[in-house]
Amino acid sequence: MAELFKYFNHLYGAAPLPDDDAGRDDMKLAFQVLSTTNDPGPRMVDVAGTWAPWLLADELAALVDDVVAHPRRFKADTVASAPRDNQ
Repeated sequence: MAELFKYFNHLYGAAPLPDDDAGRDDMKLAFQVLSTTNDPGPRMVDVAGTWAPWLLADELAALVDDVVAHPRRFKADTVASAPRDNQ
């Protein structure tokens, strides 16, 4: 997560992520990284409080529920090689 937050800081300057599709995609990526940890839901909500405070409660709950129900694990190289529209 530290490397991902470092990358977000590089892209956007600092928290929070932008309130747009790219910010939502990046928040989902962070949630997917957390999805394979113990008790990921509360961790996701904590991360969103810093990085996506603009997420409405119902949108946040739906995203957390979806990612917890479908956890994914990524290798760092996979994340690093993903195409970005905002670069």
